[in-house]
Amino acid sequence: MSATTSGGDTNTIVAVTERDIRAACEYLFVHSLRDTPGCYHVYGESGAQYFVDLRSGMCTCEDAQYRCPDGGCKHRRRVEFELGEREIPGCIKEHDMDPRLVDALDSVVGEDA
Repeated sequence: MSATTSGGDTNTIVAVTERDIRAACEYLFVHSLRDTPGCYHVYGESGAQYFVDLRSGMCTCEDAQYRCPDGGCKHRRRVEFELGEREIPGCIKEHDMDPRLVDALDSVVGEDA
């Protein structure tokens, strides 16, 4: 699934992919590895654990390893969403998002205030 939406005054076209939707809406838990900046464990709904290194753009999931999607897998996108490094597409509404992501975004906004 893919959709496009124009954003605000800039008229930027943002491609929304299944990976964006899954990254925002699936129940995923992101754990920062304090001793290794830029590295995270992401736990999926099934309990599977994946290692994400934002510095290199690497994730240990099969999607990242075998398909190498532009913009990264859902795990990398989720970390970027939570850190405020990737904009959540406007077509994804807050009530559809994983509550943990909403909480993380509230924390990021609170830090910027």
